[in-house]
Amino acid sequence: MTILNRIYDAQVEYEEKYNEVPEILFVSLLTYEEIYKEPQSLEGVPLTIAGCELIIVENMLGDFKYLTHVDLTKAINAYKANPKDLILIRKFEKIEKSAGKNLSTRRNDPRMIGVQFYIQHELIDSYQRHFGNKNLKF
Repeated sequence: MTILNRIYDAQVEYEEKYNEVPEILFVSLLTYEEIYKEPQSLEGVPLTIAGCELIIVENMLGDFKYLTHVDLTKAINAYKANPKDLILIRKFEKIEKSAGKNLSTRRNDPRMIGVQFYIQHELIDSYQRHFGNKNLKF
């Protein structure tokens, strides 16, 4: 399985798990190089992959990570309040529950539960650098 296939599969999993569409794709520098070497990247690596803005992170745990701007805003605020290597935010994850004894069997709709979601400070630094460079005017 190529890295781009893994990225697209992870996006589908993210959408199903969190019931939202990611907006940003963080990739490690090694993963970026891997994408660049793939045959379909003859013209280089696109600025968006799977509909998400691509941001390269130098020192990242893992190959890639999807996030939304809302999650990043929460993480930036938490990082400003208490700088740490790993920033903890609260995110809602979809869980499937079968109908309970007291519920009608038609109520098989997904429920959301709050979970702890960790974000590396390197992602925040890369995000701020990316959008800081984007706003530069010459």
